Amino acid sequence: MITSTECPNIREKLEQFGVMTSDGIVLLPINLEDAAAVDDCIFLPSVRNVRKLLRNHDVAEVPIVSGTFKALDNRDNSFLLPTIFVAYSYWTQNPDAVSVALNVVASYLFDFFKGSEKTQVVEFGVIVEQEKTQTKTKTTERTTTQISFKGTLEEFEPFKDVVEHALKRE
Repeated sequence: MITSTECPNIREKLEQFGVMTSDGIVLLPINLEDAAAVDDCIFLPSVRNVRKLLRNHDVAEVPIVSGTFKALDNRDNSFLLPTIFVAYSYWTQNPDAVSVALNVVASYLFDFFKGSEKTQVVEFGVIVEQEKTQTKTKTTERTTTQISFKGTLEEFEPFKDVVEHALKRE
């Protein structure tokens, strides 16, 4: 299942924590909305693997340098991946970076579940920031859309297409 919803301005919260969103993709903590300080951030254990893979494929990732790693009580046994945030300023300057990141995640999932006889369900999300400049008023409006995925590996390709489409929207 793929869903797309408007969400709060992630950039403002990240900048409160001193994270420069224009420098790369940000792997988000699971409690970003509730965290009062950067030390309160809680990350999924899969962040470590995704971070390493992005680095190995030269995709810039801006780490949130504090916080703890915690496995969630996942009753439906989905494999949980971190949500990534992509700032407008980053993806417009690095148009291939998000595609590379999505392909890295897809490869990671296929390798991770190789040989598994059980159908695996994955949860993953991408938050894309858009900007529109009003020519008459010369003001810039930012919107943030979260594209969420919960499904099998075979259903991951359409998710990548939805994210790519969101990046091309003007």
